[in-house]
Amino acid sequence: DTAPQNLSEEEFRQENPLFSVLTPAVRRTDQGTFPREGPVVGYARGLDTAQVNKYLNMEKVQSVLPRKLRLFWSAKPASGDRNVYQLLAAKVTTADGTPPLTGQVVTDARTDISKRGERQVSIQMNSRGARIWERLTGDNIGRSIAIVLDDRVYSFPNVNAKISGGNSVISGRFTTTEANDLANVLESGKLPLAINIVEESVIGPSLGQESITAGLWSLIAGLILVLIFMGFYYNHGGLVANVALLANMFFIMGVLASLGAALTLPGMAGIVLTIGMSVDANVLIFERIREELKEGKGIRLAVADGYRNAYSSIIDANLTTLLTAIILYTFGSGPIHGFAIILIIGILTSLFSAIFITRLIFDWALAKDKIVHYGNTLTINAFKNLNF
Repeated sequence: DTAPQNLSEEEFRQENPLFSVLTPAVRRTDQGTFPREGPVVGYARGLDTAQVNKYLNMEKVQSVLPRKLRLFWSAKPASGDRNVYQLLAAKVTTADGTPPLTGQVVTDARTDISKRGERQVSIQMNSRGARIWERLTGDNIGRSIAIVLDDRVYSFPNVNAKISGGNSVISGRFTTTEANDLANVLESGKLPLAINIVEESVIGPSLGQESITAGLWSLIAGLILVLIFMGFYYNHGGLVANVALLANMFFIMGVLASLGAALTLPGMAGIVLTIGMSVDANVLIFERIREELKEGKGIRLAVADGYRNAYSSIIDANLTTLLTAIILYTFGSGPIHGFAIILIIGILTSLFSAIFITRLIFDWALAKDKIVHYGNTLTINAFKNLNF
């Protein structure tokens, strides 16, 4: 295929959307770019694996793939990057598509230390497994055999020689945890485990819908109350802040749609928090403008100085929250992960809308010599003489 040679990498990804989320496993030489040897066909971020599966399951794609090909994701991230997973290709060797060897033939799997002092996994099989294993290893010398559990590849060791007797060793610079995990995976297929139910709770569709509805109403109610308060307390300035807030909501939904992400209950909580942070930036700006106006400055100079003097406080507040969100995203999972994603998106979009959009509107209004007020007779001096 000469397409990658005639197009730039960016143009090639645009014309082939699969490769915008999947990085092919290739090696580059002076003679050109070639596929790497081995079962790994590509790499993708954890968030992109669902999109890759969607592309690969399309009828047009399935029609050109070999019938005996099966694709699996690695169970753990690739070495050196905790968020990138390997896509591996496996060949179906049985008529019914089932694995030629299952964990039921494994009689023992344990970790031990090799002569080089490295962790390895030793396997013992029964007589039936030993016969099949001898045939498999003899037919696949120099190739890889995948160890799969729940459609995830935990290891794909390379076959160095034909193995007889059912005793095998898997080595690969394992850590202690990795070796123990692999031994457990190998043994899991032969153990008829009994389930001990400690606690059971059922959430039906009606209860789930009630939670979603309650979350949406809370989000709408919070948004409306904030819009009313800002319009009342800061007059014209509050109305401009409301425009920026609605634009911020639009940006958040647009980013979520572009990422193909769903709005979950933790995500709704993140949006509510983002609403408060967005108007908080405008509150800091408007209070600084009020102070500049009280010092006798003109409206144009007061607006310019108000924004300039409020920048440091706004950046400090949003930066600390952003760092917290990044930590939650990095180490969290499940609902925490979804909350962190919305929060990160919301912080970035709120900074843009609260600073850039509002300043753009004020500059336009002042250029047209329009009157802009940042309070009314009831609120202009509110909370000025409080002592704590």
